[in-house]
Amino acid sequence: MSETLIYPAEMTQALKDVLGMHPGDSIMVVGAMRAAGFEIASRYEDENAALRHYLIPFALQHGDDWRSHAGADLVARAAAHRAAGEDAG
Repeated sequence: MSETLIYPAEMTQALKDVLGMHPGDSIMVVGAMRAAGFEIASRYEDENAALRHYLIPFALQHGDDWRSHAGADLVARAAAHRAAGEDAG
């Protein structure tokens, strides 16, 4: 996502979902991000920042459908990351 996104003055439901994500759900997404090749330090604050940095653009761009777009992106990135690892080995 290289386009410029405007952060809204009013909280949207999608932003509420991302910013208020439960830690149990967050850890699953961070695990998927790592499987997709994201390098994330293991400190909770670093994981939390990386997660929000990754998901907020999806919330801004796709609104209530942010989950499916983020999920599809992570699946594609994980497949590419695995393929790159297999090519290197």
